[in-house]
Amino acid sequence: MQQGSQNSSRQHPLHGISLNRTVIIGLGSTGLKVLESFQELWFERFSNTTNSLVRLINIETDSNNKPQSIEGNSMIEQITINNNNLDFDELANYLRKNANPLEKDVPEIEWDWNWTKEVNWKGNIGVAGAAGAGGIRAGGRMILYAPRDNQCQAKIIFDSLRKIITDPTKWQFIDSPDEKIRKRIIEDLGYPSSAWVEPDKVINDPITGPYSVVNPYINKEIKVIVVGSLTGGTCSGTFIDMGFIIKRALNLNDNELYKYLTGIFLIPPNSTDYLGGGIDIYRTSANTFGAIYEIRKVMNDYFNRKGSAPYGVVYLVAPEYNSGNPSHYFDGIDGFAEAIALRLFATCLGYGLKIDSSNVNIFTNNPRDYLFTFGIGAVLYPKFILTKALSTKLAVEIIERLLDEENIIQENGKTVKINDKLNTIKNEMYEFVNKKIKDNINKTITNKLREVKKKNKEYYIDKWKNGEKIENDFINDYTKKEGFYYGIWGNSSEKIEKDFFDEFKKDVIKKYLESYCNIGITIKYIDCFVESMDEIKKLYEKQGAKDFESSLKRNFNDIFDKGFKIDKNEILESKLWLLYEYFVLSKSLGIIESLIEKVKYLKKNLENVRYKLSNNYEKYLKEYNAYWNKLDTHIEKTPIIKLFKQSKENDFDEIKKKILGDKKSAGFNLFEDDKKEAFLDGIINNNLENIFSDIISSLRNKSHEKLIEYLRKEDDKEKSFSIIDKMLEDTNVSSINTTFNMIRSGFLKHNLFTLTLPKDKKDQNKEYVHHLISNSTNEEMNKIKEKYYLKDSDTECRPYSNKLFEDMVVYVKDVPGLKFYSITKFEDLKTKFLEKPSVGFAHLDSKEWQRLRLTLAGDLDFSIIEEQKKETLDNIRKFIRFFWLKPISHNKYERIDKPFYKVPTYYEGDNFLGEGLYYSNDLWYLKYKVKGSGQEISLCINSEIKTQLNKILSSSQVFDSLIEFFSNNTEFYGNNPSYYISLLYKHWDTCIRPIFQNEEKYQIDYYEATFVDGYDGSSDFKINIFEYNRHKSLIGYLLSLKVK
Repeated sequence: MQQGSQNSSRQHPLHGISLNRTVIIGLGSTGLKVLESFQELWFERFSNTTNSLVRLINIETDSNNKPQSIEGNSMIEQITINNNNLDFDELANYLRKNANPLEKDVPEIEWDWNWTKEVNWKGNIGVAGAAGAGGIRAGGRMILYAPRDNQCQAKIIFDSLRKIITDPTKWQFIDSPDEKIRKRIIEDLGYPSSAWVEPDKVINDPITGPYSVVNPYINKEIKVIVVGSLTGGTCSGTFIDMGFIIKRALNLNDNELYKYLTGIFLIPPNSTDYLGGGIDIYRTSANTFGAIYEIRKVMNDYFNRKGSAPYGVVYLVAPEYNSGNPSHYFDGIDGFAEAIALRLFATCLGYGLKIDSSNVNIFTNNPRDYLFTFGIGAVLYPKFILTKALSTKLAVEIIERLLDEENIIQENGKTVKINDKLNTIKNEMYEFVNKKIKDNINKTITNKLREVKKKNKEYYIDKWKNGEKIENDFINDYTKKEGFYYGIWGNSSEKIEKDFFDEFKKDVIKKYLESYCNIGITIKYIDCFVESMDEIKKLYEKQGAKDFESSLKRNFNDIFDKGFKIDKNEILESKLWLLYEYFVLSKSLGIIESLIEKVKYLKKNLENVRYKLSNNYEKYLKEYNAYWNKLDTHIEKTPIIKLFKQSKENDFDEIKKKILGDKKSAGFNLFEDDKKEAFLDGIINNNLENIFSDIISSLRNKSHEKLIEYLRKEDDKEKSFSIIDKMLEDTNVSSINTTFNMIRSGFLKHNLFTLTLPKDKKDQNKEYVHHLISNSTNEEMNKIKEKYYLKDSDTECRPYSNKLFEDMVVYVKDVPGLKFYSITKFEDLKTKFLEKPSVGFAHLDSKEWQRLRLTLAGDLDFSIIEEQKKETLDNIRKFIRFFWLKPISHNKYERIDKPFYKVPTYYEGDNFLGEGLYYSNDLWYLKYKVKGSGQEISLCINSEIKTQLNKILSSSQVFDSLIEFFSNNTEFYGNNPSYYISLLYKHWDTCIRPIFQNEEKYQIDYYEATFVDGYDGSSDFKINIFEYNRHKSLIGYLLSLKVK
């Protein structure tokens, strides 16, 4: 990127980076997998799941397929569509009868559903279900337009997507460099708003686009990337319509659409071992062919000015490498989803604008080169995976300590038998219970002595002496809530019980659960409490505490006996006080019984927590093992090489030591006070559901903090970690070199010639189609480029320094100009589309099988299906116009009077002299016979007639007969093709160039596209130069059509 003049001595740390706000839409289950992998990458780098730069949206027909979250949060918003309980035949009827609900919003959508009459939906598919589109492309598109909540599901999606650019909290419109939303985006990327430099200036570079002089630049426009698989029903059936819907919903610019709307779509690899077999392979292959056929059809209409484009660029990728080694495949979709997510991650963080500038060359050279593939790989320090491995391992160790029923694993790493602690526990519990009984109950009795004695003397004894009736009041004071004695105790009993229980819980948590980190010994402590309290309960019951209310009237009569000498007040007071103690004893028994029940419930909670923790143990152990294995490099899983400061094992151990500090075992000491209290409280109260995500997050944050400390540590003994230095170490060169070489031709086996840009284009613009991306300097990355020979014959890998790519080097290579037929699997895909399986679909004919793989109306266009044959046909027609006829003006031709070489026989008058050229109604035709059948076929030379082309292209016999006729009437395939080519050149030089010598474009198109640079008509010119340039030379192309 060019640098503008500085208007400030300061620069933002991300100066030089230009970003697009990006919406990534994952269609179907594969699209969701890619979004989930992207979410992991994003979280690894920025530790957040909400940001102002990227939005992730999943559109799914399977209501059971929910997005995964990271530590309880997710970046992914899901929009679910379904058939609204309509059978497919009912849905087809509905669509035929109703108008296009998006006609005004998205006029590009085709709304001809009459073709659905051709399909026996119940017989061929059955009932549509909530679990998806049934692997049927037609079904996927139909579900998109199913009614829902009194409107069309596609309309709901349209409105939802439109809200994205009007969300005031995340997607405010950007119209100036210093707007708050720009600063917020950079804050989301880990850089404080204080780093923003004021004032700022934006430079509009004609090549690289706008950029800021001192700050990172955030582009106004939103970039949208759609990703999914063409093998199933949801994405494959909806991706074309979704392209139109997205373009209109987000107001994407039709001009330079390749910058704003991209599709990345998966197709099956050559080897389908891991995909299963049988009917599924047929269905996925047929779906894929139908999908590519229809995007080609729509794009052809766009280029012929008959329609609109749903995408600017379409990438086709498969879980395979385009290397000569047949074993170079991905062994599953998960690792491949990671690779695609890495490409999306790079695109969102600045690489997108880099590749846009590269694509300018491609689309300027040939706007029809919209099909791409790509390869991408990375060499990185696996911080996210390592911190997840550490956090899950620590969680496993904590749970192990909590669940051990025989041993206490102490923080120093030593173990103590739980049973060896029982006597200590019992003694501690005896002291605890007796102290609490004494402090909480006995003190309460003593504290109320004066009030009770006063009431006894002044109210009951005095009144009784005066002969007043006191029995009812006396009974009520002990039994009613508003009663004096009941009230004195009632106001205290709840607090006594609560304080007692809270102190016990605190003791349980602090003394046993927290310090021992063991539920088993905590339960033993609870058992001892219950045992001690039960003994006291039995003692109280033995003392009659249970019988207080039933014996109260009798006790009253005993105290206030009429025969008693009333002048002895002290005896009455003593008896009344003893009765009050008896009352307190009965209420204390109630407290003890309640406490026993509460503590038993506490024990039940802990036993339930044990079960939950066991499940969490299995979960986190499984996750730990998965993350531990992912720390290894497996090229067959994903082209991401992990390098370490020392080694996987040593780095893990060193970071873990830093986390534990002077402790040997993980425990509650790892958490901050609020997290620790929440964890302990969750265990005691059996409420772990919403806590573990916070616990794992806390452990991961601590792991990340210590990992960075470890990586950046630099002293006399060790250097700070450098990904570049590690890549240059001899021990790592072999694996990195293998990976880079495997990804250079893209994630798709193909037979495509490397794109060669015209020299003038190459010289004018220094942007190319592959890059190294890292936060390292360009000078450091150039060392990598040289070490690994990252050069092609026509393009050079360029370094792109970007501080957001910390501790990683990404190598990405785009392969443009992909042809449908250049896909190695093309013939297999085509066969499985055109011909139904031999088993499993006896009720279908081949046309019905094909119809289920298509979503748009109209007959098959074989000029798209047989694109390579169509190219051959076009080149033969071109050759005939140039060399079997004589051009006299644009699209006007006449016979050659004295040809230098053989020209097929003409019609002469009404006499047919054989196969050959004839003239009719201002058009030239070639007539030839089909070998075997004798059928006569006419091919128009100077105009395309679709019915003729379909007849020739749909039949191998008819097409092969044309090739044979052509070969028999030229000398390309004889003993001396060089001499024949020299005669063709003589025809051009003497008959054509004089006519068009003043039309430079015609001569360039004619000469350069027919012969090769440097050819002068000599017969000793090396013929292999033509063949090598067959992708850009008519003669070279025709030479490649050697008939077997």
